[in-house]
Amino acid sequence: MSFDFRQHPVHETLKTFRETLDGVECDGLAEETCAAIARLRDGVEYIASRLDRAVESLVTPPMCDGLNQALSMARNEIVAFANDRNVQHLSTANVKLNEALNHLLPIPIVLTGEDAEGIAKASVALAEKSTDMVGFLAARIDPVMDRLQTIEEELEVSQARVGSLDENIQRVRGDVEGFMATLQSQFSESEDRRRQDFEQRLQEFQKRYDEVQQRLEANLTQVRTQAEDAQNAHEKALTEESRAILQELERLKAEATRLVGVIGNTGMTGEYKLAAEAEAHAANWWRRIALGFMTAAVLVLAYTLYETASNSIGWETALIRLIAAILIGVPGSYAALESAKHRNEERRNRHIEQELAAIDPYLASFNPSTKARLKEQLAADVLGRINPPRTESGVTLPQDKLIDLMQKIVEKALKSG
Repeated sequence: MSFDFRQHPVHETLKTFRETLDGVECDGLAEETCAAIARLRDGVEYIASRLDRAVESLVTPPMCDGLNQALSMARNEIVAFANDRNVQHLSTANVKLNEALNHLLPIPIVLTGEDAEGIAKASVALAEKSTDMVGFLAARIDPVMDRLQTIEEELEVSQARVGSLDENIQRVRGDVEGFMATLQSQFSESEDRRRQDFEQRLQEFQKRYDEVQQRLEANLTQVRTQAEDAQNAHEKALTEESRAILQELERLKAEATRLVGVIGNTGMTGEYKLAAEAEAHAANWWRRIALGFMTAAVLVLAYTLYETASNSIGWETALIRLIAAILIGVPGSYAALESAKHRNEERRNRHIEQELAAIDPYLASFNPSTKARLKEQLAADVLGRINPPRTESGVTLPQDKLIDLMQKIVEKALKSG
């Protein structure tokens, strides 16, 4: 099956690549970015012109496949640049364009007259440059050869010096080896003397160490015996003293338990006594306020009734004074309510204080087990009533009744008027 070059996808890819580049505008872009876009456009046009002049019978599918792949990847980078304006896509697109140009080189093209004339002119220019270069090298060869001769002579002198140095080195090496042999012999003799001296001193030290160890073991045995005797005596004394201390601690523990119970009971009783006194003080204070407001209301009401009976004021003034007396009585009612609440709290705290104070005297005659059981029951009973739900004292503010009374008085006054 023959290969149809004009039907290969590379032509469609080149077409879409050119359309994508036409849609990219350089407005507002840096000069380097615009130059990169212009290079891509020139590359696309160059590739299109080469493909138009390709010798179709000599083109193979692998030549077009590599070119098509490189152009597709470059086109995708341009699409990405158009979306996010990231100049890195332009750099990648130019790299892929270089790959496409490399794939374009094996595709043969038809040379026109202008191409042949250009090749001929380039060949003539190359020949002229080659002639000039040969003349330049010929003029420079003589100094180079003279320098090379000088270097060869210097190299021979250096080789003679190296031979002389080598002889000196061999002679010095023989002297050094003889000196090293002498040093080695002297070192061996000194090492033997030091080893013998060390072994002799080590034997003397071992003998002295054995003697000292024997004396230490004897002294250690004696000290161990004395220490064991002293420890046994000390342990016996400590055992007797510890037994006495434990007995005293048990007695103190019982006394402390009794004192803690008394102190705790006294503390709780004192707290409730203080709370009762505070509630009594608050109840008395609210009672004085209530009496003050009630007295004022009664005086206003009595004075109004007196003037009304003597016909010295009109019914309008009497009505206003009556309302004022009622309004003065409202704070008095509230103060009476608060006084009753605080009085109830005082009675409750005093009752708890008396119960707590009577627990220990009541339990004094019972045995410890019965005392503990009864104390637990009494404590549960008392503590269960320490924070009962509060109830109102029964005193309420008669606002609704006062308002009804005021309405009736106003209606009567209007009818009588």
